[in-house]
Amino acid sequence: MTLRRFALLSCLPFAVIASAADAVAEPVSAEVCLSTNDRAQTLRSERKLREAREQLKVCSQTGCPAAVQRDCSRWLGEVDAALPTLSFAAKDPAGGDLTKVRIAVDGHVLLEELDGSAIPVDPGKHTFTFDHEGDPTVTRVIVVTEGDKARKIDVAFGSSAATPPGKTDPPPATGPKGTYSAMPFVLAGIGTVALVGGFVFMADRNARIFDECKRPDDPGKCGFPVGDPRLDEATSLKNQSYVGLGIGIGGAVALAGGITWFVIETVNAPKGDIRARLREPKPHLTPVLGLGYAGLGGSF
Repeated sequence: MTLRRFALLSCLPFAVIASAADAVAEPVSAEVCLSTNDRAQTLRSERKLREAREQLKVCSQTGCPAAVQRDCSRWLGEVDAALPTLSFAAKDPAGGDLTKVRIAVDGHVLLEELDGSAIPVDPGKHTFTFDHEGDPTVTRVIVVTEGDKARKIDVAFGSSAATPPGKTDPPPATGPKGTYSAMPFVLAGIGTVALVGGFVFMADRNARIFDECKRPDDPGKCGFPVGDPRLDEATSLKNQSYVGLGIGIGGAVALAGGITWFVIETVNAPKGDIRARLREPKPHLTPVLGLGYAGLGGSF
């Protein structure tokens, strides 16, 4: 091979590259620049960002008028930032990855096969269909948010299609019967009965003592001599009043315990049970006043 022939062969690849570069860099006409500029603005206002981006790529070339090129270049950056992208993953019933999945959006084919790349999709509400040979078509309605990048969409085929990977059905809500006991109400009920009964009994005993021991010169005190049966009776009535006081105090403690128990169970209840729990009967107390006694009435 002669030196001249070698030189010609060596220059041939560079000539081909230069010819291709000239073809790519071929300037577009001013008319095309203006029309694509207008078209891009219309598409952008219609939220068809994918088509708008292709139009802006044309009018942002160096061959376009400077003002048009400047505007299109700026708008192209804004559209690229706003254009959302989705990445898709498909699983078989065993959880394995599938690639031979055909995806269509609003009836138009988007992908014939999955490769893990993020795909630009116009923002808005879209209906996606996923087809895999041997499996029923999966349909999903997805709202694509402007500016959302690389959002992952998981699709399951076969028996796993009912529950998407990573998600489980929420456990059934349990009613108050399975979560709460009746003991707070029992305790509060017993406490209320003891509280009211104890203080009523105490008031009755004290009233009798005053009837037996009332004296004009020393009211409220007994002046019976030691050994007088009436003194013994008055002492017995006084002791009985103390018993009534103790029962009433014990009832108040039991009532407070029942209410506290109820509140603790309600606060610690699962979120779905609280409303049902609050609809259950609750202790309701009402003051009861009468001639010679005072007490509390209530319902449970």
